[in-house]
Amino acid sequence: MNLVAMVMPFAPGILNWAAVDRRTDLVEARARLEQADMLTKVPPGGVLLSLGDNDTYPLWFLQQAEGTRKDVTIVTVPLLAAKWYRAELARRYKLLDSATVERWSGRDSTVALITKRSYARNRPVVRSPFFPVDSTRRAKP
Repeated sequence: MNLVAMVMPFAPGILNWAAVDRRTDLVEARARLEQADMLTKVPPGGVLLSLGDNDTYPLWFLQQAEGTRKDVTIVTVPLLAAKWYRAELARRYKLLDSATVERWSGRDSTVALITKRSYARNRPVVRSPFFPVDSTRRAKP
């Protein structure tokens, strides 16, 4: 294979590098900066309740790729409905019991149980700023 054939698939990116390079673009870096700030606000050994892809993926990147705040357990609330995810939270972090893994009792009940078990283990719980309301509390009629 010649050099031209090897380079051709990358030509659009190479020729348009100034347009596609996002390393110094502040708008593109905003998600990383906001998530890094979110992680710094979690006390050591804490549990961070995230609300979905927009806050979970940058947090996972910071932890796995950059090694930032690996002491924080990120709980992705929309995934709680999946039995496999509840099983991982129980196995890895002891945040759920086997009964909760087997039986889905709803988002709010599961978040409340995670919060209770976390505090019982001296692990503070912080919620993502994307939460519109505290899902562990209900308004009284």
